[in-house]
Amino acid sequence: ITASTVELWVADAGDGVAPEDLPHIFEPFYRGDRSRSRRRGGSGLGLTMVRAIVRAHGGRIRAQTQTESGARFVITLPTESSTGTSGDSFAVVGQGIAQAASGSDPAPP
Repeated sequence: ITASTVELWVADAGDGVAPEDLPHIFEPFYRGDRSRSRRRGGSGLGLTMVRAIVRAHGGRIRAQTQTESGARFVITLPTESSTGTSGDSFAVVGQGIAQAASGSDPAPP
């Protein structure tokens, strides 16, 4: 964290994310352990959309996890726009989600 960034985090005490799933959790439709995801449902797009929104605001997201003891997601955002303008952030978010869903998102999480 610096004077020009803010850090937010969300944590839970659930099952966590298996180490082999961690590199893939921001991929569209990725649901990790199929036996757990069948019990809980979901489309596999939640983290993909969160990442697109965070990136649209010039930030980044990362996951920290331990299997069986929950997950923590850390979001770092700039306190000011990198372009100095507000722009149309909803359009940017929509483009980011579309790129992620199509598999054309070249930037790392």
